[in-house]
Amino acid sequence: MSASAALLCCAPSKFLSSPRRGAPRWLAASLAALLALPLLLALAPAASAQTQVLVSNTGQTNAAGWRGPRAIKFTTGSNSAGYTVSSVSLEINDFRNDGQSLTVKIQADGDTPGAVVANLASPSTLVARSNNTFTAPADTMLAANTTYFLAMYVSTLASGSAGFQVTNSDEQTGETGWSIADTSLYVWPPTVGEPSAGNWNSSTSGFGAQVPKFIINGSANTATAGVTTQATDATATEGSTTDTATFTVALATQPSSAVTVTVTAPAGLELDGPDATTTFTSSEALSFSTSTWDDAQTVTVRATDDSADSPRGHQLAVTYAATSSDGDYSGLTGTAATVTVVDDDA
Repeated sequence: MSASAALLCCAPSKFLSSPRRGAPRWLAASLAALLALPLLLALAPAASAQTQVLVSNTGQTNAAGWRGPRAIKFTTGSNSAGYTVSSVSLEINDFRNDGQSLTVKIQADGDTPGAVVANLASPSTLVARSNNTFTAPADTMLAANTTYFLAMYVSTLASGSAGFQVTNSDEQTGETGWSIADTSLYVWPPTVGEPSAGNWNSSTSGFGAQVPKFIINGSANTATAGVTTQATDATATEGSTTDTATFTVALATQPSSAVTVTVTAPAGLELDGPDATTTFTSSEALSFSTSTWDDAQTVTVRATDDSADSPRGHQLAVTYAATSSDGDYSGLTGTAATVTVVDDDA
């Protein structure tokens, strides 16, 4: 799950699939590859207008300086739309060597730092005994209630080289729900660059209890109302009761009141909603409450038989319209799915 100023709403990908008859293999393979992409009208959160401190421990007492790799876990708050990180300010201890570099990354959680989420750009000049700002790439997004690593690496271990200021204090400030772990990973003896996973050490005392001092700057994202759909099967064969297409529908944000999303089939398709009875009709009304808004509901699509001969199949679009006393949802319309119909006469 990139940010933009608004929700990318109501613009789903195509429900594509290869017809089962008459299509060359290259076309079938290409369409199958497209089906591997999720048909997801995802929330595209917009950053709030003002950058703020998301979490910080820089006000705590210094314990020492550290030269060598360090990695510290932090956990984000509960804002459902996530957060945008703009920069990380890292406190540097005394140093006397010019021309060296410090590398700062946000990485996925695990026993050791995982996949890189963001490589932060270093300042042009490092300032000793001060907070140095490492800039995050545009649209660096962090999910809510998720743990990440802030990892730091050095380019030299020479005498007088820069290191990271660390503290033994567990105290921190920042946005609600954000937290910093009270221990960190380290490499001993220290090395330059990014170590292999097996070289990291952890402990609850000594070096492990020393935590780098840093500030994560950014903003909470604001979600926009919208309808999300995702394909689970994209092809239906004419007249078949078993070879049917399916897709799911949910809401992108919690509404202030109940929302009904009505999905409607064009001529040539019929729909069956998630109720216990299998009845195919031209439309289905899906109800979402303030507590079930993100529970995806499955819609099954059946292709009706006709006498037309379409060896390569054809595509038909299912649409949706939302009604609610919540003004953000009332009147939303769009394409819910595009189904590839396989001709049984070809």
